[in-house]
Amino acid sequence: MKPFLETLRLELASFTLDDIDRLARLDGDPEVMRYIADGSTKTREQTREGIERTLRYCREHPGLGIWSVVERDSGAWTGWASLKHLVPPRLWNDPKYESWKDKIEVGYRLLREHWGKGIATVAARALLEYGFRTLGLERIHAIVHPRNAASVRVLEKLGMQKLGSADYGGFEVLHYQRNRDRSELS
Repeated sequence: MKPFLETLRLELASFTLDDIDRLARLDGDPEVMRYIADGSTKTREQTREGIERTLRYCREHPGLGIWSVVERDSGAWTGWASLKHLVPPRLWNDPKYESWKDKIEVGYRLLREHWGKGIATVAARALLEYGFRTLGLERIHAIVHPRNAASVRVLEKLGMQKLGSADYGGFEVLHYQRNRDRSELS
């Protein structure tokens, strides 16, 4: 499959239903899921349903989505990165998410064996550039669990500014934002 985005180190490509085993391994790892919502892992069936929702989302919101992240040199599947609505459209009418409704976020989730290699930073940086240059977004958001120090470091390396603590659907998160810098786009 032709990559959606490429960097010197990584390729980002669209998900397919063939990715279910890799994603089930990722979402079934308690260490990976520790800082995601309530920390629950997902079953294979929940993962399959998630892929189907992702594929629908990508069809309905061209340019946005969640992509597989693959190391170019080794061909290893490392996880995923995303540029998508912070709140899924199915929750737009839920009052718990009212203040988050129209925000676009950058995100990532990696297999444990790929933590600490800079992959999240490289993939997220490519998606920030794509969001600002190609989609013309004025700002991109991110949320992170307050105790997820590694993810906080990624967001800081990306030049995202901490806006403070916030409630995201009943979970405490740190809210980050980066505005488009016009000098970067010339």
